[in-house]
Amino acid sequence: MSKKKKVRIPDREVYKRRIENFLKNPPSTKIDGPASIELDAHWAKYACVLVSGYMEKSVMELLLSYAILKSENRVSFYIEKTWPKSKNMNSTNVIALVGNFDAGWGIEISNWLGNGDQSNKSIIDGIITTRNNIAHGSESNTNGVTINSVKSQFETAKGLITKLEDLIC
Repeated sequence: MSKKKKVRIPDREVYKRRIENFLKNPPSTKIDGPASIELDAHWAKYACVLVSGYMEKSVMELLLSYAILKSENRVSFYIEKTWPKSKNMNSTNVIALVGNFDAGWGIEISNWLGNGDQSNKSIIDGIITTRNNIAHGSESNTNGVTINSVKSQFETAKGLITKLEDLIC
């Protein structure tokens, strides 16, 4: 009798599903009245931080997976050990990281970031700016953050990760 091998779901997919579920039904929807408005604002900011983390972890996972699959063990080990512990995944950093693996990928991502009604670049950079404002005590700069705005930004973040998957995988 043979055992079926379990297929491992990439961490970025688990993280994405977690955010999607959260955005569909934030905890504040269970409360009525004025308190729900304030809670919506707090949950929207939390969701923005999650989206930023999703981008960071997904970019890292994709590039490290590529290095492990395509390079000699010492090279992938070096990349994994020297990866920045925390990296804001703004458009400039994403282009630079991806471009360090393949210059053509960097150009493709740069082109993708420039596309869209409101450029994908400004949306990705906006996620990071909001996250940094929240994390570094400038929450007064985040008054426009809502669950709906984060949902929209998350769609763009997922688009970025899909573009990277198309290039790398």
